[in-house]
Amino acid sequence: MRIDVRNCLISANISYKESGNNIGDGWIGVQHCPFCGDNRYHAAINLNSAAFSCWVCGKKAWIYEYLRAELGLTEQEVKDFGRQFFTLYGDAYKGQKRISPPAGKVLEFPSTFRPLEGVCLDYLISRGYDVSVAQRYNLQCADITDPFWKFRVIFPFYFDWKLVAWTGRTIFKDVDPRYKNISNKQSLMDVRATLYNIDALARNSILVEGPTDVLRIGSACAAVIGLEFTNAQVYRIKERGVERVSIVFDGEEKAVKRAIRLAKCLDMIGVHADVIRLPEGMDPGSMSDSDAADLRKECGVV
Repeated sequence: MRIDVRNCLISANISYKESGNNIGDGWIGVQHCPFCGDNRYHAAINLNSAAFSCWVCGKKAWIYEYLRAELGLTEQEVKDFGRQFFTLYGDAYKGQKRISPPAGKVLEFPSTFRPLEGVCLDYLISRGYDVSVAQRYNLQCADITDPFWKFRVIFPFYFDWKLVAWTGRTIFKDVDPRYKNISNKQSLMDVRATLYNIDALARNSILVEGPTDVLRIGSACAAVIGLEFTNAQVYRIKERGVERVSIVFDGEEKAVKRAIRLAKCLDMIGVHADVIRLPEGMDPGSMSDSDAADLRKECGVV
């Protein structure tokens, strides 16, 4: 995401300089630091990341926190003010291939695929999943003769209830990559231009990282497939009529930071987003069913 820092400051009637002492390349200096009161251009905002930093008090913040303090705005007021200066790096689908299924084309599973069974089904059961999830999500596995997909749980991607792609997760601990996606040449849609289980999104929904997290959380839950979400995925959530979303990524610090970034992106296009922090080392897929039910209640998803 990107904030037009210059026009944002101009509109807020905030004095700034683009060169001079204490102003480095890629930064724009602001006269006043609302956190310590310094009024000598010792604070600056990064033009790329919109991060605020003061060289006197050491305060670091995103531009919205700075604007709240400088202008005396509420959280909602600063969001409403800043939305006009916010973009997701231009076109939402720029650089994305196969952003919607081609009309008239149909994707079918290869002949080596079959409904989940054998060691792949045993893998899910060993992780505490009920066997019913295999049928509910139409999970697949491949014959041992299929060198690319064997020993993987196949998660189909549907878009408007139409099969458009799939990804496969290895059942082994030390196999890299953990997930393999169908190629864009074979799929009807780039998996990074949609979400796993997107058709289940509701006005109040839950976002997670991966397909196994979706299996645990259940309905009104979709996965961005990893931490590096795309502009297209952010807009897909908005397009689906989602009004409020709870983001539940893994408990590790890197995942929490990405969840916060995703929440900011969604907030800026009018989707209220909350980040639910899990204990470090925990992920939604490792929860018990009762813990997942409690999480759904906490998020207001029934």
